[in-house]
Amino acid sequence: MATYENTKDGKFNLFPMEALTSSGGVLFADAYPPEVSPSGKYVIIDVLRVGTVNLGEPGKPEVQSRQYCPVLETRTGCIVSNQSGELCGGEWQKKHDRWIVRGLTEDASTPMLQYQFEDANTLWKKYSTAKNKPFHISIREAVSANFGVYNLMACDRPSANNVAAYRNIAMELKKAGDNTSSEYITNKFHGMTTHGGHIEPRKILTQRALLFDKPSSEYQTKMYLIKGDDVGILEEMGEEWLKIEYKEKNGRSIQKWIRSKSIN
Repeated sequence: MATYENTKDGKFNLFPMEALTSSGGVLFADAYPPEVSPSGKYVIIDVLRVGTVNLGEPGKPEVQSRQYCPVLETRTGCIVSNQSGELCGGEWQKKHDRWIVRGLTEDASTPMLQYQFEDANTLWKKYSTAKNKPFHISIREAVSANFGVYNLMACDRPSANNVAAYRNIAMELKKAGDNTSSEYITNKFHGMTTHGGHIEPRKILTQRALLFDKPSSEYQTKMYLIKGDDVGILEEMGEEWLKIEYKEKNGRSIQKWIRSKSIN
C-alpha cells in the first residue's frame, strides 16, 4: 500500500483500487525508490502491475507484468499522470523539473507532468450524458478511471465551481453501494457550504488583492487577484483573514489566504 499524508488532508491510499490479491495487483519495486524532482514538487513512483492473462484455448493462463510510473504532486497528493514503457526509464534533470529519457528525448516533461485525468465537472457531465445509453460505464468505473475518489478530490479540490458535480457523484456512488467514497466526498465539503448546499462565490473588490501562504503579512506571495475575480470562501481567521480558493481557467485551483477587506 502507498499512503499519502499531509496536515490539511490527513492520510489516504494513493491506489485504493489496486489491492494485491492472489490473481494480481500492484507491487512497489524496492530497487527503484521514488524519484523526487529538484524543486520537490513532484515524485515519480515506480510501480509494477502484475496479473494473470488468459490466452484462451489452446493457450494457458500466463502471469504477466508491466511497469508504470505515476507522477505525484507532493503539495496535494494528486497523481497527475500514469505513464508506462520507455518514459519510466528516465531521470530528473539536476537543476530543473524536467524529465529526461536518454536515447529517446531530452524533454519528456509534457506527457509526465501534464494532468491526464478528468475533473469532477467533466467526469459527471460525461457520465450523466451516457448514463441511459447502451454499454455505459458505471459511476464506480468512471471514478476508478481517475485513480479513485481520493485522487479525484486531491487533483480537483472542493470549490464553488464543482460542488454540484461532487454532490451528484456522491449520490450516485451511494446508490451503487459505495458508501465509503460517498461519505468521503460529503465530508470534504463539510463546513464549506451555505444556503442550499452550495458554496457561495464572492468577488474581489480591490484592484489588486495580494495572496498569502498563511494568515500573516510575513507570508505574502508574489501572487494576486484582480477586481471582479470570483473566489470561494474556505475558512475564516478572525475578522482580518479569509482562506479562499480561486479556480484557474485550466481547471486547477489556488488556495491561499487573503485579507477580508479585499472581498465583498
